[in-house]
Amino acid sequence: MEDLNRYKIVVVGTGAIGGLAGTYISHAGYDVTLTDRWAEHVEALRTNGVYTDGVRGVKRFDVKACLTSELTDPLDMVFIAVKSHHTVEAMESIQHLFTPDTIVVCLQNGFNYETLQQFVPPSQIVGTVPNYGGALVDPGHLEFVHEGPFHLGELNGEITPRVRWLEEAFKNLTTTHVSTNIVGEIWGKQCYFSMITLTALVDTSVHRVLDVEEYRRLGVMVVDEALEVADAAGISIPASASFDPDLYRVRTPEDTERILDYLDGFLERLSRHQETASYTLVKKASGVWWDIVYRHRPSETPGLTGAVVDKAQEYGVPVPLNERLVEMIYEIERGERSLGWENLQELDAYRQELGLELP
Repeated sequence: MEDLNRYKIVVVGTGAIGGLAGTYISHAGYDVTLTDRWAEHVEALRTNGVYTDGVRGVKRFDVKACLTSELTDPLDMVFIAVKSHHTVEAMESIQHLFTPDTIVVCLQNGFNYETLQQFVPPSQIVGTVPNYGGALVDPGHLEFVHEGPFHLGELNGEITPRVRWLEEAFKNLTTTHVSTNIVGEIWGKQCYFSMITLTALVDTSVHRVLDVEEYRRLGVMVVDEALEVADAAGISIPASASFDPDLYRVRTPEDTERILDYLDGFLERLSRHQETASYTLVKKASGVWWDIVYRHRPSETPGLTGAVVDKAQEYGVPVPLNERLVEMIYEIERGERSLGWENLQELDAYRQELGLELP
């Protein structure tokens, strides 16, 4: 096994994804510094370490932490784990510490591997798809919401020593896979996330929304629309345990039956997991919901489903359901619309006006 200190890791953005990754990798003996711009959070990390609860129970970890602005040494390896709309600001704050050898790991959802190329060449970027979930509940307090696989890879698909090293590091957090098509996997999560964005129109869980068949069907249709954008962009999305794009490409009645049966099974497993859990989660729904309801701030939608809509416009692909969905989220964030089931009813009525149906 390679030296655990081969790379010194700096995590920029120690919320749910970056905080959990940095904490577990640090605990395994790697050289990790957690950084954030939120002073109260950093002070809690310095004073008391990271407190975690959720699916893995209550734990406390000692960590190294500082404000991002306090970094002074050249960066060896940096995990960028901020929200999509903070990516440019975060990169600008540390770019003076980059060297031609700095490795930038895009520990984010969305197409942020493209944004990072404004600051470093693609050869210095490692892409990822984090399918575990968490929440920054309070300063120093991270909730591990759900476990899930982690995928990483070079943007050009090569298998390199550094991604193998990262694979070993992330195995201390969750099941980890090296991908030869990480760009396709990133697109896959972007397309799938249209369904998750849909559930954020209501102040309730993903499970409760998708448990209603008419909204489950609507969810399938927004994902199918998004996949048309990937096709237009020439992106090949691989099937994985987390997402099989072919299931959502509904063209026949048999396809409809297959995806609805699949989602029935998914929801049954989710419900069983929630019923047998010995903890009560603070974060009960999607990240978009979390930002709107718990944090009272704009969500990451512009970098998620909003970014898919932007790509659709770029490639001339009609995505009317996704466009209306995104605008409804923005209206909620601007205080022009309330969360509620009537939003789903309105979007479904719009679908009917467009004459869109599953076969």
